Amino acid sequence: MNFLKLKKQNSNNLQPSNSRVIWSRIFARLQMLGKALLYPIAILPFAALLNRFGTLGMDLNPIEDGVRNVGNWIGFIISRPGAIVFDNLPLFFAIGTGFGLAKENRGEVALVAALMYLAITAFLIEGGLPTLMYKGVLTFDTHDGKAFSELFYVKTFGMVNNKIEVTGGKYILDIGALGGIISGSMTAYLYNKFKDIQLPEALGFFGGRRFVPMMVMLVSLPLAFLFSVIWPWIQFGLVKFGGLISSSDAWSIPGAFLYALVNRIIQPFGLHHIINTFLWFQMPIENYITDINGKIVLDMDAFGGDKFNIANLQAIASHWQTNISITETNWKDYFVLRQGLVANSNNTIFATGNLASTTAGMYTVFGDINAFQKSVISGTFQTGYFPMYWGGLTAAAGAMVLAAPKENRKKTITFLAGIAFVAALTGIDEPIVFAFIFVGPILWAYNAVFTAIFAAIGIAMHMHIGFGFSAGLIDYIISFANSWGMSKAEAFIHGPVYGVTSNPLWMLLLATLIAPVYFFSFYFTIKKLDIPTPGREKDMTNIQVMKK
Repeated sequence: MNFLKLKKQNSNNLQPSNSRVIWSRIFARLQMLGKALLYPIAILPFAALLNRFGTLGMDLNPIEDGVRNVGNWIGFIISRPGAIVFDNLPLFFAIGTGFGLAKENRGEVALVAALMYLAITAFLIEGGLPTLMYKGVLTFDTHDGKAFSELFYVKTFGMVNNKIEVTGGKYILDIGALGGIISGSMTAYLYNKFKDIQLPEALGFFGGRRFVPMMVMLVSLPLAFLFSVIWPWIQFGLVKFGGLISSSDAWSIPGAFLYALVNRIIQPFGLHHIINTFLWFQMPIENYITDINGKIVLDMDAFGGDKFNIANLQAIASHWQTNISITETNWKDYFVLRQGLVANSNNTIFATGNLASTTAGMYTVFGDINAFQKSVISGTFQTGYFPMYWGGLTAAAGAMVLAAPKENRKKTITFLAGIAFVAALTGIDEPIVFAFIFVGPILWAYNAVFTAIFAAIGIAMHMHIGFGFSAGLIDYIISFANSWGMSKAEAFIHGPVYGVTSNPLWMLLLATLIAPVYFFSFYFTIKKLDIPTPGREKDMTNIQVMKK
């Protein structure tokens, strides 16, 4: 009797616990999702190269008087195939995820997944379901009395009667890549469930696989309703977060850390574009304008005009940490005077500094990227990305290659080396990031934390490095002259120590230092937790066993 009881207990001990079974199923599904995501990821690397090099050609050959020159046309033609991919990235994720998760990888699932995504987004356009529910909630008023809800609009600014005013709102509700992944996953689920359904003979034509599109259109309505209810509040929180971290100088270092951390955490859901829209293109940036030699650029019309004199220059310099005395003989070492700087800027540069306050000699440009392009000392929400793209993700790719079994390394390095090169060169990291975040969430957390730490270090050193597209090597080279000038200005604005630490060449060191942090943390975590990064995927037989 006791022997039988003991045997039964031992047999029970051999059964896996409920938590292990649940985890195995979750793990299997994440692995399947990771494999499915490789379909849309595969189109990104070459599209990124086309997009970046084409954009570079257009930047170097700007349109003048409404006319494209030959260089601009060549850049336009090269960039468009790549831009199409990134302009429609959520749609491609819907198509690829649906195809990858469907049994038998049927092509019609990709078609219906696109239908699901387009149906959901059709309800979320400006004036759609969110407006119906939240039009009068948390509104802000423009200078002419119009009201916009902060849940899905961000403020736009302009100069009205020589004052900066709120002139309107930019609609920003966007479900991003997460919306595409949910659309594809839901479509695949519906297909797998209903593909063999039998209907009465009179309706037989609509049975089986033809039944799935009808189910997709029905399910898209409640999904769109859920997005309409929940998504605006998520975006509202993100925009408020962006405003908080840019509210004062005391927030610049922790603000850069928090921004980079949250940005990387929400990246796979497409929500990082919401923060970026506000910080990169909407938020007012007020600071000095410099030239490539580090001199402070002043518009004679805005700061004194015919009465511009040494006293005005001294009023500006009196707020610098170095307490420089401006004289008739040395003022040209620190200032450059230009006429029409504001007037010729097409309402993109505003003279908002007050000679009687700490804002003396400063100008305002809306958006961190826009400000850097206008040579305003800026880059708080751009500088920190460069180490991650150059050293971090490159090292992460190396770790994933070495963590793969030897027989799979050749295939793995061919894939990962290409997308790591794209990330370092162009600053487009979706191909490599989506290769690990869904199959290894802890690696996703590593990426966010490491990016945030080095972003804070860069801002603490007062480095100012911006980009026009993303934080790749191409943009670093293009922006180097601006960064160099801002660094030289740091020497007399904030002191000689910052004149040294703000040198943009230090970014090469930060990229070198972040590489081993990524490599060793990724490599040992992948091996220890058996994370199925590229080259380490279990075969489908094992997945089916885990599901059972």
